Amino acid sequence: MKLQYEDFSENDAWLIFRLDTQVAKQPVDVYMLMDLPSGIVLGHESAPEKLGEKQADGLLQLGKSKKARFPRRVLLVKGDPAESFFEALC
Repeated sequence: MKLQYEDFSENDAWLIFRLDTQVAKQPVDVYMLMDLPSGIVLGHESAPEKLGEKQADGLLQLGKSKKARFPRRVLLVKGDPAESFFEALC
């Protein structure tokens, strides 16, 4: 199923996605937290190794501080290395 911005109402969902990049020739994962449907990036967290539970929680708390509450749902790609942390926190 393909989702569109119109499928979401205000404060309905956040999307967590990961970008792979390099910093000083070292691989780094950058996790971005996006509000849907606005498309506004609420925060990001970088992890040279695997994103930890404390970092995952910090990212979600940053989103909450900017939106004043958590959304009804959080979307994350199945099989993401940090999936277990986000599932436990959400």
